[in-house]
Amino acid sequence: NDKVNFQTISLTNQKLSVLETFDISFWTKSTSLEEPFNFKLALLLIKQVFLHRFFWYGAITTLFAVILFKIKPFARIFKKI
Repeated sequence: NDKVNFQTISLTNQKLSVLETFDISFWTKSTSLEEPFNFKLALLLIKQVFLHRFFWYGAITTLFAVILFKIKPFARIFKKI
């Protein structure tokens, strides 16, 4: 009894086909709509990145590390490690 059976279940009460019909050709036909590049969305995402606190945590930490390694006494300590 080494057989596995899959059944499709609809969350919207639609009649679904068998699972084997949902292959790569099905998905390329149903999702291959080309969308133009959305400049407003790109600008919004860039703005969100630069205004997020985690970006600034990383930027400040990197700046601190660069300054720390440029100072001669600290640079000598870290070169020995």
